[in-house]
Amino acid sequence: FWALAWWLNPLSANMSSRGNADALVLALILGTVLLLFQRRLLTSALVFGLSVHFRIYPIVYAPALVVFVWLHLTPGTEQRGLTAFWGRRLWRVVQFGLVSGSVFLLLTFGTYSLYGFEGLFESFFYHAV
Repeated sequence: FWALAWWLNPLSANMSSRGNADALVLALILGTVLLLFQRRLLTSALVFGLSVHFRIYPIVYAPALVVFVWLHLTPGTEQRGLTAFWGRRLWRVVQFGLVSGSVFLLLTFGTYSLYGFEGLFESFFYHAV
């Protein structure tokens, strides 16, 4: 609710009209966390990849999200051994990383195909120079 209220705030709407999409990124990050709490791993990874594509800084939340997935989203409680238990945990983390990374790379490739190197530079590379 609060992310939506901030997103509909006239001040943030005015700032977003000039190219600053922080309210949208905030809503996407909070959506990622909400989906993780609802145990919807792949959907949350998709939303996280989208948020990183909009702005690069949400990547700093990746370690915390990976730890949450590792600790809380292990499917099933029946274990056939310690190796199977750790394998399931690792597979969930790998799924999250692959889906979010694939969404980010697919959208970035779309940006490159539409705008060329200038689009990539304006989106990501200008941070380094």
